[in-house]
Amino acid sequence: MAEGRCRRLADLPSGILENVASFLVNPSRAIFAAVLATSDSPSDTRSAIVGDQWDTLDFGEIEKDLAAKLSDDDIHKILLCTDAVNRVKRLMLTNCTHIKGVGLEPLRGSIIIEQIDLSLVAYHESPVLDPAPPISWVYVLPILDSIISQAGYELKLLEFPKHWLDSSDPIQFLDRYLHMWSNRFELTCLSTGCNEIVNEVELCCKCMNYYCDFCVTDDDERMIAYCDKCEKRYCYECVAIKDCRCCHQSYCSGHCDVSFHECCEGCGKICPDCDTEERRCHRCKDRWCDDCGGEVIQKCSFCNIRLCNCCDTNFKYCENDSCLWNFCGDCLSNSKGCIKCNKCEKVWCDECADNYCGDGFYFPNGHPKIGNCDGCDCNVCFHCNDYWSDCGRCNGIYCVQCWDRNDLRLLDGCYRCQKPIQCSCVPMALQCLNVCEDCFECGFPDNGCPGCIRNAEKRLDRLNEGNKSAVDTSGSG
Repeated sequence: MAEGRCRRLADLPSGILENVASFLVNPSRAIFAAVLATSDSPSDTRSAIVGDQWDTLDFGEIEKDLAAKLSDDDIHKILLCTDAVNRVKRLMLTNCTHIKGVGLEPLRGSIIIEQIDLSLVAYHESPVLDPAPPISWVYVLPILDSIISQAGYELKLLEFPKHWLDSSDPIQFLDRYLHMWSNRFELTCLSTGCNEIVNEVELCCKCMNYYCDFCVTDDDERMIAYCDKCEKRYCYECVAIKDCRCCHQSYCSGHCDVSFHECCEGCGKICPDCDTEERRCHRCKDRWCDDCGGEVIQKCSFCNIRLCNCCDTNFKYCENDSCLWNFCGDCLSNSKGCIKCNKCEKVWCDECADNYCGDGFYFPNGHPKIGNCDGCDCNVCFHCNDYWSDCGRCNGIYCVQCWDRNDLRLLDGCYRCQKPIQCSCVPMALQCLNVCEDCFECGFPDNGCPGCIRNAEKRLDRLNEGNKSAVDTSGSG
């Protein structure tokens, strides 16, 4: 290798290194400077690489895998190189899941830092990490105590790892911090014309603007809202927060709700937890929220299938006002669990149709709710049929239209037992004489009613025999 050739990165001229660093995001520049700090590179070279724009240090700006490999020693060097105690106002340890917290020591006593995010997750990500990261409040809380114990400290927003909230020490520190916060700051809602004093939980985690929970935009959107999925609070200028139309939990629109489904009425979205079978049409798979679905989607009481009014327009409820059963078009057409009048198309469920009152099949007024006529083989309800009659011999039931037909004349019934005899199964001769076949077969005493055909036949036989005897006598004489 030729003499004088550069053998190490640190041997490059500071201008070249500074130019290279200008293309890097802040965390990468800090890592670059920390690497050079391990060599014997001049301090002015490291300062040129670091620069002076260090209001925000967010490790979410670098690759997730790289951030996850950073150790406490790496974080310690980065904070020293950037002079974080005097420069960094917002620190987000996004994806730094390998640290224990010891590396935050250079922040001890900072009076300019305003936000520390220890949740270790990026915006719009669930704070629940499995397995739980090794960061420990045992190392971190003393550093935080040193910050809030300083006169004039500026720490306004502090976020802990999710698993810390199961321990008493972090909770006690948060209570102490919030108490000191309320005594230290008096922030007024930034909404025009609002003088409401806000608290620590009403700061946007992205821009740190603060609004009260009561103010809304001209579009009636909350100016600041909490996302129930990523468990962070955002103002309306950074992220739009929408509610699930069913459970009304709030989510970051376009981020935490990517797996949501739109309500078919276009009123909003439904979260995965609420996207259940009862809110979907079985046929077209469209979804409806509770407000819209109550008028659009119905469940068949017999087959338990839910259908929207676009896929099935034939849903009908049982005519019994106290019954809540309804039926889809398929069950209605196949008489599954129900019976429909063929004339007015009113429907009764099987239970209500079988729940007769009065004398057997009839209402007290003599009308069945709905029945199958043995004459025309149709289902007819009492709304469409004035009177039902049944045959005393075959138990056939006939609607009034069938009784009016020629072969089922409406007569008074058997004069002896009063059973209806109008059914075609009774011989026409007996119908004409108003006698049922049972009475005809049982016979009457000789002095019985002259309407009895058997007695009439006996008298006729005796008369014929008498005439025959008279003829024989006259012939013999």
